[in-house]
Parts: sequence; C-alpha cells; structure tokens
Amino acid sequence: MRATRELALVTGSSSGIGAATAHELAARGFDVVINRVPGAAASSELAECAVQLRACGVEVIPVVADVGEDDGVAALGEAVDRHSGRLAVLVNNAGTGLTKPVEDITAGDWDRLFAVHAKAHFRLAARCSAALKAAGGAVVNVSSVAAKVGLPGRVAYSATKAAIEGFTRALAGEWARDGVRVNAVAPGTIRTPLVERNFQRGLLDPDMVLARTPMGRFGTAEEVAKVIAFLAGPDASYVTGQTIYVDGGWTAWGG
Repeated sequence: MRATRELALVTGSSSGIGAATAHELAARGFDVVINRVPGAAASSELAECAVQLRACGVEVIPVVADVGEDDGVAALGEAVDRHSGRLAVLVNNAGTGLTKPVEDITAGDWDRLFAVHAKAHFRLAARCSAALKAAGGAVVNVSSVAAKVGLPGRVAYSATKAAIEGFTRALAGEWARDGVRVNAVAPGTIRTPLVERNFQRGLLDPDMVLARTPMGRFGTAEEVAKVIAFLAGPDASYVTGQTIYVDGGWTAWGG
C-alpha cells in the first residue's frame, strides 16, 4: 500500500475498459473514483463494482454522473476534492457510440458525441488541473482506431476521437513543465459489453474484424487497462503526448 494516498479518477468505469482500468489501478494501490452515467441500474452497478475494488484494500468513491453535462463534471470534481490524498491519475474513458450515414447525423447527435468525448476530456482536465499539477500526475485519454482510419458510418465518432488525440498532444506540451504527463490509448475491437451489443445489432461483423486483424483475435478490456496503467505509472515517466494503439496490429497492417 502506498504511504501517501493516491487517487485515480476513471470515468465510465462500471463495465468494459473503464471497469478493467479501475481494477488494475486499485490492484496497484490507488484509491479510485468510479463513475457511470445515470440510469435505472447505475447505483447498483457502481455499488457492485465498488465491493470488488474494495477487496484490494483501497477507498472507492462511486459517482453517478453524466460527463457530458455541467453537473456531472461538477460532481466528479467535488468527489476528487473530498478525497484526503492526491489526484495522481485521470483516465478519461467515458464515451458513447454512433453509427449513421453523414446525411442522417443531426446537430444534436454531433453535439452529444462531442460533449461526452472531446468536451468532457477537456473539462475534466481543466477542472482537475490544480490537483494533477500538485501531484505531478498523469492523464490518459481513451481514443479509438477510428481516429486514424476512415470507417463508413462513423463520421461523427471518428471526428471526436481525432479531436481527443489532438487535445492529448497539445495538452502534453502545455503541462510538461508542470510535471503532468498526458497520453492516450486507442483500442481496436475489444470484446466489451458495448461491442457485443454492436455485434448483435449488426453494426459490426465479427468475422470481418477478425479477418482484418493480424493477431487474429479480439482484444480484452484487461489488455487495454494494463497499457493505461503503464502510461499512468512511473515506468512511463518520459512518455508524454503519445497515442498507443492497442489493436492487434489492425491500423498497421497493409494486407
């Protein structure tokens, strides 16, 4: 256990990559603020996740909040302020998807995607900046392979993820002298509950994804979480402004 209590805030952490990241950081001794968007099962899902994390001997603060809304950002910031230790890690993971032809995307669709993705990343980083600088902390933003390659039907989603990577590079340069590192991970097709639903709805073809992936398998949330934990930790002390693609070679393959 760390002598000084260190806190990690992981948004969108009730399932999938966010939950795996919260578990990975808790196992490394971080207290954790976990988060889920409001909904019928929000409190119970977070409570169940908190029980599992507390088995690691850490403090867990569940916060039901929508990062795309003003009061959601405020609630997460207040949870950080109430903690007695240092905010060492901010993982901007919360997100939502959209698959539509460009002519069917509404202004509301576009604004909502940017609110939950790029705008929330910016607002949480700004809200937590003093705490992160005091701790010499790290920010890890979650991007996607969609930031790098063109995926039909994913125009708005791709735009938000590309914005996140630009934000990551610029903020890394801005905060480097303050001792805060800022990086991103860009997962490929990871077998999460969201991806499973996309398979069932016909929005993703698992056979086509596997055929296009050099490693010939889907990734796991735990594999992405370990890369996030690396970027957040001391072994990445000279790494900032980078995006690590965790995609089984999907974006690198020319076949």
